[in-house]
Amino acid sequence: MSDQPFRDLPRQELAGTFRITPEREVLDCNDVFARTLGWPDRDALLASKASLDAEGPEGGALGQLGQAGGPARAEIGLRRRDGTTVWVAVSGWPGSDASGHRVVDGITVDVSDRREMEARLLQSERLASVGTLAAGVAHEVNNPLSYVIANLGYAQEQVASVVESCRARGSSMEEAELGQAVEALEEARQGAERVRSIVRDLRMYARADDERRKILELDRVVESALNVLGGDLAQRARLVRDFEPCPPVFANEGRLGKALVHLLLNACQSFSRDDPQRNEIRVAVAPAPGGRVRIEVSDNGVGMSPEVLARAPEPFFTTRKPGTATGLGLAIAKSVVTSLGGELALESQEGQGTRARVLLPQAAPGPREVAPAAPAASSAAPAGRRVLVIDDDPIVGQAVKRLLQGNEVVKCTEAAAALALLAHGPRFHVILCDLHMPGTSGMDLYRRLVEEDPEAAARVAFITAGAYTEAASDFLDNVPNERLEKPFDASRLRALVANAPALDAEGPGTA
Repeated sequence: MSDQPFRDLPRQELAGTFRITPEREVLDCNDVFARTLGWPDRDALLASKASLDAEGPEGGALGQLGQAGGPARAEIGLRRRDGTTVWVAVSGWPGSDASGHRVVDGITVDVSDRREMEARLLQSERLASVGTLAAGVAHEVNNPLSYVIANLGYAQEQVASVVESCRARGSSMEEAELGQAVEALEEARQGAERVRSIVRDLRMYARADDERRKILELDRVVESALNVLGGDLAQRARLVRDFEPCPPVFANEGRLGKALVHLLLNACQSFSRDDPQRNEIRVAVAPAPGGRVRIEVSDNGVGMSPEVLARAPEPFFTTRKPGTATGLGLAIAKSVVTSLGGELALESQEGQGTRARVLLPQAAPGPREVAPAAPAASSAAPAGRRVLVIDDDPIVGQAVKRLLQGNEVVKCTEAAAALALLAHGPRFHVILCDLHMPGTSGMDLYRRLVEEDPEAAARVAFITAGAYTEAASDFLDNVPNERLEKPFDASRLRALVANAPALDAEGPGTA
């Protein structure tokens, strides 16, 4: 092959062109190719006597360009002058120069933007998959967890009652032995409560794409984000909390929590080594001037140079090794905070650490959503009430029956059977209905009752392992009925039954 075809190539401005030796030394190129590799122009690159460098499988593809019998094509990650990687689509073919030495001529097109877009789409799909998985896991775990916690509470009450009886009889040995059983049950209950907390935080992450907003206490949202990263935080750094009382915000819990998780992850990854004695992450919540509230996540990690700090919030920008980070964390956090009417600012110094400051507007004055206070725990259950439990998991109904001893508890595992019972059987003070059931859901059952028996519909209290679908969330937002989230609290369940309105003196099934 003669030199003539290549002599025309360096004058092209739409694509990069190059000529290299079989050992990858650059013999000639055009300005586009030089700038692709981070050099100001062709002369600067040639004067450097640089060689093309590609890591891993890409290096093999680069070497094969000169071995093919005809043109060869590949996408290759080339090392730039500053050590970063640029992705190019390259077509190359073997040839020879005027002296008969073997060379490889090629044309390149920068495809970094396309690959970054593909990576972003893949990351979005992964995040969506993780959210769906988190919602499903939370729902499935909450069902068995509800009767684990309920039965542990019941067992604690029964054993504690026997301990009191032994104490009254003066049976000190039996009292001591049973006291150990009470301690073991309490430790098991604490473990189950910890699982409950983890599942609640998973559900927060699963709802991150939900746009609904409500009044939120910041310390609770921050604690949930900390719990999501609990193990990772503990292994890498000492966590310092600095929470001041401050007004609530009007925001979406899932989206705000997701932004805080990204800020905490950045802090975790700022340390050159895992040293919880030296490394410190400080999380602060406090009022801020101008009717705003402030959240700060600061670390004493490696920090950032002014150049890196200026680019840190850019999508896909990262200083970490390629393949270990997407560079989307800060971009997502900034997008979320901005969408909530807030601001995200970064401060950093090399060798000293980084501070991320989030400022959010306070919630407008008005009615506040207050979680119902749980009554003081009591071993005494309400008595003389008739309760219908509709749940496709029969063990949930059995656990409720144990907790409500002294009441008449009827269990149904299908909505259709429950509807038939309500139409022709006795009336109930409380109808505990699972939200999600195969076939006829709790939502469908409620709608039927609204049409056919409004009085019974008013007595429905929903028990749910998580409203993880948009339809379920919309439904709960628009019905006035009580709801108990699995795993439900025994004292609140008993209070709900005890406080249910009495049945009319007349009518079928009157107690």
